[in-house]
Amino acid sequence: MKQPRPRAREEEVIQVEVRSDANGHVRPGAFTWRGSRRVITSVGRTWRSGDQRHYLVMAARDRVYELAETPKGWRLIRRPEDFGPSHKRRAL
Repeated sequence: MKQPRPRAREEEVIQVEVRSDANGHVRPGAFTWRGSRRVITSVGRTWRSGDQRHYLVMAARDRVYELAETPKGWRLIRRPEDFGPSHKRRAL
């Protein structure tokens, strides 16, 4: 039986610093959440869902986050603890 996808308790507004990759695509480079700046070490899968663009990103200590760019700004969708213990040290 398929398990529902875990979610953060509440999607939180975050500040995101963006950069352009070698192909000219805009990618998140760092984000500030709860007053702490997290540098993104890699961007994995990206996808669209309605009017949102989602990014799976990895920050320091291989911590995975799901960010979404929405018409109202950037949101943190999932935090490392939302992925469960099996996400550690996994490539994006």
